[in-house]
Amino acid sequence: MMCVYGPAGSGKTMSVNSALRHLAPDITHRLELRAGPAPRDIRHGLFQALGLPGEPPARPIEFDTLLRRHSRRSSGYWSATRRSG
Repeated sequence: MMCVYGPAGSGKTMSVNSALRHLAPDITHRLELRAGPAPRDIRHGLFQALGLPGEPPARPIEFDTLLRRHSRRSSGYWSATRRSG
């Protein structure tokens, strides 16, 4: 895990996305979140980004179990960006 920080407009998102496209294009998952996402927003975004079948579980513990099970079977990198608006 890493943290990229800097002032708005300095190219953080572009730099991370560019590096991931170059280093790991086939195992990078992109997740777009609204400003100040709730845990449920993050879980549902992960569910969609991973292309998991069916509907997202309603209860957080079921969701976390599903994500842990999936993460053991696959590897990859994540790029999360904030959606404006």
